[in-house]
Amino acid sequence: MSLAKTYLLAYNAVLIVGWAYVLALTAQTSLASGPRAVYAAIETPLLYAQTAAVLEVVHAALGIARSPVLVTAMQVSSRLMVVWGVLVLAPPARVASFHVAGPLEIGVPSLMFAWGITEV
Repeated sequence: MSLAKTYLLAYNAVLIVGWAYVLALTAQTSLASGPRAVYAAIETPLLYAQTAAVLEVVHAALGIARSPVLVTAMQVSSRLMVVWGVLVLAPPARVASFHVAGPLEIGVPSLMFAWGITEV
């Protein structure tokens, strides 16, 4: 196995573990303390996992991953805008939710479940 493939395998393994941790913390906190407590519980691992995705753009640019650079950059930057531009810079967004029906609300837990399931 080449050095690049070994590196990508290690990189992806670390991110899978990180996202699995975010997903597990989201579920545990949602059940134990409610949706408003989720961001406080997942903030640090979320910031690391999502910010590490910048390396995906680097991988595409260097050609070690077969991904289009522009598409990868758009996807990563959109997630970074949500995390750093909304959740970090606008603290009320961390606990905001949109009531859908019955007990169903859309907020940070929904976002973490969507991203976590996609990444794991």
